[in-house]
Amino acid sequence: MSFAGPFARMDFICKRKEASTEMYRDINRFRARCRELSSFEDSFLSKAYRYDLKALVTFVAFVYACEIPKELAEELPGDVSHEMHPISEPQCIRMVVDRWDARFIYGKTTGIESETICACYAFTN
Repeated sequence: MSFAGPFARMDFICKRKEASTEMYRDINRFRARCRELSSFEDSFLSKAYRYDLKALVTFVAFVYACEIPKELAEELPGDVSHEMHPISEPQCIRMVVDRWDARFIYGKTTGIESETICACYAFTN
């Protein structure tokens, strides 16, 4: 199987393993932030790395159906802070299409804030 890039791979694994919406969001935020490291201040990255580590460790444990080692789990932060995920205004949106109908395309964006969105492609006045 061939994928266009990391987002498509991540999306495939999440769907195949039936990842929760929260896990999908967290691992996608980590992936997107890694892609854009140079656009973040070092002070922000030093706060965010523990949340990124938690997202990665949790995802790997989920995919491989294994426990996170206790010593590591104790070092991970609690709930992910929304401060760790700044929202930017993109000039374009890339998405993986989940489904479509006569008027809308539904899918997930490749950006940090990835929720299911719908795009209207059949607009008439």
